Amino acid sequence: MATALKQLTITLGLLASDPSALGPKLGLADYVWNVRQLGPCATDRSFPCLLLSSKWDWKRPQAYSVFIVPSQSPRALNLKVKLENEDRSDNDLVCMVLIAVSKDGRPAGGLFLSYEVLSQHRLQDDVVLPIEKGHKVVRLEIGSKQCDETRAQDEKAASRVLTGR
Repeated sequence: MATALKQLTITLGLLASDPSALGPKLGLADYVWNVRQLGPCATDRSFPCLLLSSKWDWKRPQAYSVFIVPSQSPRALNLKVKLENEDRSDNDLVCMVLIAVSKDGRPAGGLFLSYEVLSQHRLQDDVVLPIEKGHKVVRLEIGSKQCDETRAQDEKAASRVLTGR
């Protein structure tokens, strides 16, 4: 159970969330949402393209980056996720939800990810986000949160939202 201080910290972090994100409207709670248009990253997929660098804990030196990497498939976004925990004493479990959004504003695919990031360590993961047939993806929504105590519930909620079950 979250302490009052932890809940205040979460609330302050959520103030940075993009209000245009679909995630909260779909029922994915307590994530900080960043919305990025694919723009040049979508038109030239011949090199890795940085889409977002952000922090999963706004008050600590703990950050992640998401890159679009070259792909020949129109039915997938190939992504590289990098996480860096420069905090000297804080290990974290980080949950992320990625939602690909089509031109018509509907979800075209999504993934739930979770990573244990130890103090003073870096992680890197290559991820394939499948895209439903017939959709042209124009933006990616990235929700992130520290989920040390809520990972199982977060994964269930994301699965329900992303699969419709």
